Amino acid sequence: MAELLEGLQAKAALFNTRLADDEGFAKMVKGKDRTVAIVITDGPALIARLEGGSLTQFGEGDSSGADVVVKASSETLLALLKRELSPIKAYVKGDLKVKASFRDLLMMKKFF
Repeated sequence: MAELLEGLQAKAALFNTRLADDEGFAKMVKGKDRTVAIVITDGPALIARLEGGSLTQFGEGDSSGADVVVKASSETLLALLKRELSPIKAYVKGDLKVKASFRDLLMMKKFF
């Protein structure tokens, strides 16, 4: 579980770097406050907030009010973070479930 949380924190930091470096992406995200939940089917839900133009670090929490929900096993999430598995392939196989608006999906594409 520690490896997964570390990987998510690293992705959040990279996401924030992209926001700072990519003006077009920053415009897309500007003014969009969102709660992002990574629901680990064999573990806890990890929550982060996108607000003020940056994504907070992930911590355990309640996913019930999240705007963006990504649900998968810890094994699938680790494979996604390590780029051993593509999000599209995981989604098509049913190993990855996502609940989000289309705009939020485009935004989260930058995360994975």
